Amino acid sequence: IVYTGMVPPLVLTAVIALDVPREVSLSRLSERDRIEGRADDTDEVISNRLAIYERETAPILDVYSGHGIVDQIDGVGSLDAVTNRIIAALAARGIVAS
Repeated sequence: IVYTGMVPPLVLTAVIALDVPREVSLSRLSERDRIEGRADDTDEVISNRLAIYERETAPILDVYSGHGIVDQIDGVGSLDAVTNRIIAALAARGIVAS
């Protein structure tokens, strides 16, 4: 997939999709609200945000999947564990940090 906008053409070679059950997302965001006192992390707002993602953003993954560039990553676990899964998926595509 090539993007040709105001910048030089870019080739998209990988898309990382984090698989996180809805219940886990709700729990994580509710915990963030409890810890940080965020006014935008109410149950209603969180549910709406997830519904928008599921309705408008998630279907785009089908387009990228058709190009063979989507890696589905288990997004449940510690930050280090999830980060290591992402790094491994990118490395398998020859994408490494410099």
